[in-house]
This record gives sequence, structure tokens and C-alpha cells, in this order.
Amino acid sequence: MRNQGSISTLRWISIIFLLGSVILTTLQLVKFSRERALFPPGMTVAGVPVSGLDRQASAQRLLEVYTQPIEIRYSGEIIHLSPTVIGFQLDLESMLAAADLSRSQQSFWVDFWQYLWGQTTPSADIPLKSSFSETRLKNYLTEEIATRYDRPATPSIPSPGTINFRPGLEGTALDVDRSIQQIESALRSPDRRVAELILQRTQPARPSFQNLEILLKQIIYDIAEFDGLVGLYLLDLQTAHEIHFAYQQGQDLPVEPDVAFTASSIIKVPIMVSVYRHIGEDADIETLRLIRGMIEESGNDPADWVMERAIDRFRAPLIVTEDMRELGLKNTFLAGHFQLGAPLLATFQTPANQRTDVST
Repeated sequence: MRNQGSISTLRWISIIFLLGSVILTTLQLVKFSRERALFPPGMTVAGVPVSGLDRQASAQRLLEVYTQPIEIRYSGEIIHLSPTVIGFQLDLESMLAAADLSRSQQSFWVDFWQYLWGQTTPSADIPLKSSFSETRLKNYLTEEIATRYDRPATPSIPSPGTINFRPGLEGTALDVDRSIQQIESALRSPDRRVAELILQRTQPARPSFQNLEILLKQIIYDIAEFDGLVGLYLLDLQTAHEIHFAYQQGQDLPVEPDVAFTASSIIKVPIMVSVYRHIGEDADIETLRLIRGMIEESGNDPADWVMERAIDRFRAPLIVTEDMRELGLKNTFLAGHFQLGAPLLATFQTPANQRTDVST
């Protein structure tokens, strides 16, 4: 009788333990099933923690993070840019599908067994998948930011009352292409949503020819107080820009036709041009010596002698004039030799020397 009683007691105790194990296992199974429907501990999607959240809550959290405006900085100025302005979009379906796949890559019972023994699977980080319109971003930077915040360089300008120029100042300009990279990094970051725009320095432009003309006139009349007539022509051989004016007593005079001035020794430059035209590259030592005396020493005798030697003994001045006509210098002429008492070979009337409003 005692043995049967002891067996019955043990049986009931075993049954109770078995029922307790089943109940405990069932409770753990229910708890595990609920937790497995959520994303596991340590999981991140696009750098955002989603552990303990379902798909809907995870999507909401991702939108809250990535739709926040980013802060862009332009040399101390702070501008807030909403991602929607440039068409930024999250590919939520792809990212959450990848998270689901990572969460359920093992069988239910294998995961449950590991759960019972307190084992955890390595956490996963699902990378960001997103897109934005680079065209819209470039337009925003060009039309909204650069237009508003760029500071153009200021060119040098004449300093009133002096012969000097005020130095120009450097400017700043937005480097749009490199700034796009900075903004893209901020858009794709969940926590570092600040972008420092890339700027480049712009150098002042050279003083304009218009400013140079103003300065020259200031020097002539306001500073030097020159009361005569100045005719000036300047050509930039690189840009073909020109300055051409006649100026007297602070007033501009017409330059079409130009003002006639006595050439004096400057006519020796056309003489040299004409000499080289006639002798080509076969200049002898004596001709070169005469050219040097005419140009370097402004000698009148060498001028006559080189014309007689290289051009023509009698008509050289007229031939120099013809050569200048062919070059388009319609107001430039030489009517005779330099020698005292040399005859006048011709009388020239040009558009310049026929003006009646001014005489030099």
C-alpha cells in the first residue's frame, strides 16, 4: 500500500511539472511570437534604430528623421532646406522588405530555441535607399543661394584727384558641384544634417578701359592742369579694346575725323616701316646704322639718307605717304625731306587737317 501511494504522489508531481513546463513554454512561445513580429534588438534601418517596432512604426520613424530640414551654411549664414524642395524620397518598401528578410532569415523554431536559451542573432543594419533630383538641387543652389549670397569681386577704380587706382576686392562664389556632394551627405545622414557649402574666391577684374580713360582725363586736366589739346589713341593688342579721345579744357572733342597734329620726329616710325617694306630682310650694315641713328638718336640726316638709300632718292617722302595710305592711315603723310631748304614735294589735304573747329 505504501509503495502504491508513493508512486501516485510521484506521478502527480511529474504531471504537475510537465504541465508547468508546457504552460511556461506556451507563454514563452506567445511572447516570442509577439516579439518576432517586431524588428529585433539592435536592428537599424538607414542608421535609424527600429528594434521593437513593426513596419508601420518603423516607416513613421524613418520619415520623421529624413524629412527634417537640413542646415546648410554659407560663410556663417544658416539656411534651412526642406528635403521635399529637391524631391528627396525614401525607398521605404525596399528597406523594410530587406529588414523583414533579415529578421526572418532563420526558421521560426530555430529562432525560438535560441530565444529560450537567451541566444541573440547579430544585429543587422539595413542601408539607406533614397533618391533626389540633382537638377532641382542645382537650380536651388544657383537661383536661391548663389544669387542671394555670392559677393562679386570689385574691380580697381580710379582714385579721384590722384593718378592711382583703388585696389579691387576679392569676392566669393558658390562652388555648386562640390556643394552638391556636401548636401547629399547631409541628406543621407540621420544625425549629421549639416552641410558646409564650398566657396571659391573670385579675383577682381582688371580695371576697365572705361575707367582707364576716366583716369587719363583726370590726370590731363584735373591734376596736371594742362590747358592744351590732347589727342590719344590706345589699343590693347590682346583684346582689341581701344581708347580714342581728343580732350581740351575738360571737354571732349569729336575724333571723327581725327585731330591733325604735327608729326615731328614721330614720322620716323612710318619711315622705318616703309624702309623695311622695301628692303625686306636684306638690310646691309650701312642701312641698319642709319635706321639706328634715325630712331635711337632721332637724327634728321640719317632719316633723309636712309630714305634715299633704301626707298628713292627724290620721291621717298611721297612713297612713305603712299605706304601709310595702304595701311589705312589716311591722315599720315610726309611732304618732303628734313634737310633745311628741302622743297615741298606735294600739298596734302586730309580729313583731319581740313577740320575748322580745331587747329593745332
